[in-house]
Amino acid sequence: MKIKILRLMSLIIIMVSLLLVISCTTVGELLTEYQSVDLDNAEYVRTEITMGAGELKVAGGAGELLEAEFIYNVVQWKPEVDYRISDNRGYLTLKQPSRIGDVFPTNIRYKWNLLLNNEIPMDLDITFGAGNGNLELGSLHLTNLDIIMGAGNVLINLEGSRSLARFDMIVGAGDANVKLTGDWKNDLDFNIKGGVGEATLQLPSDIGVRVDISGGIGKINAKG
Repeated sequence: MKIKILRLMSLIIIMVSLLLVISCTTVGELLTEYQSVDLDNAEYVRTEITMGAGELKVAGGAGELLEAEFIYNVVQWKPEVDYRISDNRGYLTLKQPSRIGDVFPTNIRYKWNLLLNNEIPMDLDITFGAGNGNLELGSLHLTNLDIIMGAGNVLINLEGSRSLARFDMIVGAGDANVKLTGDWKNDLDFNIKGGVGEATLQLPSDIGVRVDISGGIGKINAKG
């Protein structure tokens, strides 16, 4: 729990830093960059994705561990990607830096399109501040999923997940639409905490989903 609080505090710091950056950053040429990361000999991967503000899309289908497209026009926000392996465990991190540049606050573009490998067992942590997110995660071989979102709007589609056993989510002031329908292979323990945000849950009817709701989350709509 302490780790999640620290991640939430880190998200707040990133968002504040980005607000400062937006007010004192040069917007330049629109850049599109592609990057892939080879799985190497990892048998399990922990993936951490941190975006303070922008548009985030995550899905399965990568031939490698990661196939990424980054679109941005603030050179200080060049995405940082790191991958290392220890004892056959891979650790993949992607994060948005918060470097401060010159003055020019308009027309900022920042978008990540990420494809992850469907076959490798994976723990996935996503920290998302503000903007729009589309997370199509049902095809991934997820074991644990942690999502912390601030003021954004996020669609999380886990339809038909074959391996996910635990899903922890913190919703700040944003709106989350979580789809858990489909042909699941196991039960799911889903914990959601929140502030003043709103969450819509689409639940499966043929498996056990234990939903634990806590905090001051503004509104929950559950269907299933």
